[in-house]
Amino acid sequence: MNPNLTQYWSHIASVARDSARRVGAIFAGLEINSLLEGGEEEFDYVELKSTLRWCVKEGSKKEQLQDSVVKAVAGFLNAKRGSVFIGIEDTKPTKTTIGIEADWNTFSNECNRNKDGFDRHLRQLLGNKLRPLPCLPINIEYPPLHGHQVCRIVVAPAKEPVFIGKNQGEKLYVRDGRRTVELKGEHCVGYIKRRWPDFA
Repeated sequence: MNPNLTQYWSHIASVARDSARRVGAIFAGLEINSLLEGGEEEFDYVELKSTLRWCVKEGSKKEQLQDSVVKAVAGFLNAKRGSVFIGIEDTKPTKTTIGIEADWNTFSNECNRNKDGFDRHLRQLLGNKLRPLPCLPINIEYPPLHGHQVCRIVVAPAKEPVFIGKNQGEKLYVRDGRRTVELKGEHCVGYIKRRWPDFA
């Protein structure tokens, strides 16, 4: 085949791949905007977190903030379904995209200060607090939005209860409307029987 022709088709393929990536990013942004601008009912399935562990008010790392993300994920696992967004601040009546860049700058190892480092940390966090991610119906995405990188944790209903704590003070969180609540005692037992009747 003519070398010039090969180079031409290689260039066309490269342009097509780049266009597909750009179009995919645009549609991902449109889909997220539509979800975030949905009505009250839609927000039963959406939880917004400004950051994972960077405290915006104090301007410093605060690792206990991570617990609210874990609880939100557990709540959706134990209820219907939902998405937890990290990097979007709920500044009523609007939403402000601040991204996860401040979070990844909290990592001590410079090579982890990027999306990949954030992803490894998040997966380890959820695995340690809940159970290994391959055992959970969770998908983690990193769509660009308004010039920032955000994180979206897409959660499907779990086939059995997912507790936080693993054998030491285990707690069951569920989504209740637009809140995530802990169920205790007989309420916890009753919910498990109704939600997972075959669970031993």
